[in-house]
Amino acid sequence: MRFYSGSTAAIFGVVMMVVVCVLGITVLFTDWQAQALYGWKRPFFVVLMFAYAAYRGLRIYQTYKQQKLNDE
Repeated sequence: MRFYSGSTAAIFGVVMMVVVCVLGITVLFTDWQAQALYGWKRPFFVVLMFAYAAYRGLRIYQTYKQQKLNDE
């Protein structure tokens, strides 16, 4: 069973999802970049990271679903 024809793009997408989630968790639970991200910027950045990870996950899922339908 193939993931889909653009497997390199899928792997890159999954890796980006993991990296972005780890970055969001790091900023959320540590003081890393506290001087650069202060006030409203910090929670906005965390929400932005998780929203981007969700978007990437949705795109990967839609592509996988479409490819699976095309293979049948």
